[in-house]
Formats: sequence, structure tokens, C-alpha cells
Amino acid sequence: MNLGSRCRYARDCEIFQGKKHDSQSSLLIHRNVFCNRGIKGWRNCDEYNQRLEQNDSSKTYTSK
Repeated sequence: MNLGSRCRYARDCEIFQGKKHDSQSSLLIHRNVFCNRGIKGWRNCDEYNQRLEQNDSSKTYTSK
């Protein structure tokens, strides 16, 4: 079930791929709450926010 659009970092995200997921909640629930929720879910995801900051900082250094 997809409640919105998928995070643009999902393909490379270890949490989305199930490689780095805590066992307290199911992976399907995590994906629906964060990864597939759209911007509302993405803003609550630490992994998304870290990748967004990394991309923003790399653009700052490369643009003139």
C-alpha cells in the first residue's frame, strides 16, 4: 500500500532496503510511515534529512 510518493533516496537507503532496520517495528510499517508518505513522512526521517543536508552542502561547494 502506497500512501503518497516514495522518497527519492529509497533506492540507496539501507533502512528502506531492510539492511539497517531495528526489529521493534515492522519494515512495512516503517516504509508506510516514512518512505511512502510523501513530504510529511520524509521530514520526520533522520536518514532523509541527513541526505538532504549532504546534497545541499555539496551543491554549495560546487556552484560558483
